[in-house]
Amino acid sequence: MSAENYPFKIGECVIYRQSGIYRIEELKKERFHSDREQLYYVLKSIHNAQSSVFVPAEQDQTNLCLRRPLDKAQVRSLLKHAKSAACDWIADTKARAVQYQEFIRSGDTAKIFGVYLRLCAYKAELEQEKRRFYASDEKLLEIAERLIYEEFSFALGVDKAEIPKLIRQAL
Repeated sequence: MSAENYPFKIGECVIYRQSGIYRIEELKKERFHSDREQLYYVLKSIHNAQSSVFVPAEQDQTNLCLRRPLDKAQVRSLLKHAKSAACDWIADTKARAVQYQEFIRSGDTAKIFGVYLRLCAYKAELEQEKRRFYASDEKLLEIAERLIYEEFSFALGVDKAEIPKLIRQAL
């Protein structure tokens, strides 16, 4: 099959799971985990030249682990609605960790942004009360922050360091 029959094109940037933004370098036949040769997208991280990933191209698009990054208008829309974008608070620590991890795994930027906003607010609240932020919440916040900063900076064409300021302005 030729490259035209696949949902993503060589040179296109995509989000790969929770790993960040990658550029599709090529479509290549390889034999990794099976007896038969398969066609793979060869991805290179745009932030880490050492990071390459092979993703099977011959599977149902819904199971592909790849998606297109948001564009500038979509990011601006998320920022415009930031005040109401935080996800619901879950008081039970374990249930919160499970649900928020599910939101992050979904790859849905709006849900990830909601987790980021909710955990930032909770962390600020705890700091004012001189209480500690749970390690599980810290880990989720770090993942959500990295994903949001990377995708927003890519879409807006700005440095990642500018993203916290843009989010604060939106709030």
